[in-house]
Amino acid sequence: STQSTWGYTKDEPHELKSNQLTYGEFADVAAFQEKPLFLHFPSNTPFLRAESLTRSLQISHWGVLQVEEHYDLFHAGAQLKGSFSRLDYQRIASPSAADHVTAVLPSEAADIYFRDTIGNISSSTVRIGTVEAGKIEVDFNQRFVLFGGWKTSFYFGYNLPLSKVLSTGDKYRFAFPVTSPLKNMHTKRITTSIILPEGASNVKVSLGGKPAEFVESKTKTYLDTSGRTTVTVTRLNSASPDDTDVLEVSYTFASISLLQEPLL
Repeated sequence: STQSTWGYTKDEPHELKSNQLTYGEFADVAAFQEKPLFLHFPSNTPFLRAESLTRSLQISHWGVLQVEEHYDLFHAGAQLKGSFSRLDYQRIASPSAADHVTAVLPSEAADIYFRDTIGNISSSTVRIGTVEAGKIEVDFNQRFVLFGGWKTSFYFGYNLPLSKVLSTGDKYRFAFPVTSPLKNMHTKRITTSIILPEGASNVKVSLGGKPAEFVESKTKTYLDTSGRTTVTVTRLNSASPDDTDVLEVSYTFASISLLQEPLL
């Protein structure tokens, strides 16, 4: 939270009232003219950054999409001086420390889980009606609080009805947001793997409405024979919620292939 302004560009006309700085109006400005703006102010907001997000999206034509997201999270704020005392932190909490992250998920998300390398983390809360219609907020409370320079790893997952992300026509078309669902999160690298049903073919991938480069591989799961076609797409430097691009995958799939696993 901005409490005061320590310094700023004082080009006229400008006006500073409380925590609001306004420039303009300007007249007789040449086209394409630009000038740097300097603003210096204190902020105790935690500066969290996802160094990497590795996402798995497994499509089952029995009606379910399985989503799992693995994060390497880093607090890029000012580093903590001296040693950490949990007793002192419980007495006087630091506003710059981060003890949770919040994800905005579809309201149909079910079977939500939250884990790290140690195991299950039960301290998560689902809130309904706090964001736009069709969405829920999930607070994932970390096992340990994060100060500047500290990092942690965790993952969470959930199931979605396949009808929310898959449409049919001459081909199946799958669509999913590419950015992180974590609120106000800058992610340096997002790797998304879409695991298609066994037997899918004629695969095409687009990102933000444009053809995208992808790596194709095979993933074998329970009762698979030849393995499932898997496409992997990488996105660099994504910021939520500003990055609104959608990852789309189209493919053909014979419905008779659904009988393969039951027959096995």
